[in-house]
Amino acid sequence: MRFTRNGFRIRSNGKLNLAKIGDVRVKWSRSLAADPSSVTVVLDAAGRYHASFVVEGEPDPLPEVPAEIGIDLGLTTYAVLSDGSVIDNPRFLRKAEKKLKAAQRELSRRPPRPVGRRRQLPGRRRPARGHAAHPGPGLVRREEDVRTTRRRPCGPSAPLPDGCPVGRDWTDDR
Repeated sequence: MRFTRNGFRIRSNGKLNLAKIGDVRVKWSRSLAADPSSVTVVLDAAGRYHASFVVEGEPDPLPEVPAEIGIDLGLTTYAVLSDGSVIDNPRFLRKAEKKLKAAQRELSRRPPRPVGRRRQLPGRRRPARGHAAHPGPGLVRREEDVRTTRRRPCGPSAPLPDGCPVGRDWTDDR
């Protein structure tokens, strides 16, 4: 549901007042940069409500950094950067998927239950999946000017291009 400027108000105690609904407790993820012009309230599959505010403001400019970085996506680690830093694999995601698989198997053998309970486990896993998909690109984007990634071939390794040290055959993917 979308509420325009006259349909909502942010109270001094941090609650969100919506027209024809009333005061709603809000868990704020960050402070608003300016007065919002509208708010959209959305119900996700796990039964949680999310409020999205439209705020006008200037985006923070990225600093000019004349640096380059290469990103090697791997299997044992999520990514290895050319400066040597390592971003670990999200092992908790595998654990959550196993837990979900067991819960779904158990749920399929039970008599029908309320829909809300079925929504809870996938809803808990979804934020973890989102965080795992983007663990470090924001950091890399702010610190480096040029980003390149290495795409690994499926099967035997392709021959290295001339001039690239072993394990450092970067391709330009700006």
